[in-house]
Amino acid sequence: PPPMIATRAPMLALVLAVSAQAMEWASIDCPSGSNGNCNYKNTGSADEAVSLFFQVELASGETEGSFTCSDGQMTYCSRKWVAADSYSAGDCYFILPAGSEFQCQSQGTFHFIGAHTAPLAGSILSTEGKPVPRSGGSC
Repeated sequence: PPPMIATRAPMLALVLAVSAQAMEWASIDCPSGSNGNCNYKNTGSADEAVSLFFQVELASGETEGSFTCSDGQMTYCSRKWVAADSYSAGDCYFILPAGSEFQCQSQGTFHFIGAHTAPLAGSILSTEGKPVPRSGGSC
């Protein structure tokens, strides 16, 4: 089956909005010079909120760039740029289930500005992805 795209941003906003406690954000080791290559595993027993902030600066001769974070089945974040988008910034927010991991890769000149995670109060997501049925043509 095709990779599933995580649509967890609205859920993350709800979880963060109703949280009665301050969240303890920690940096993820996604260095700016990594050109978008970053790996992270949630080793805790609770789900984690993840925040990625990044910028694309296409170098001379580069006509497009892309960035994807996934675990091989689930795509947590994906962006694509053309030359006119150079020097633009973007962000992704998602919930990473306990015990899950993701890997980020990019094409083109890409920089992490910030990458952070915060544990939630418990687990609200299953680690098993389930395809969403669709009818008719392609998406």
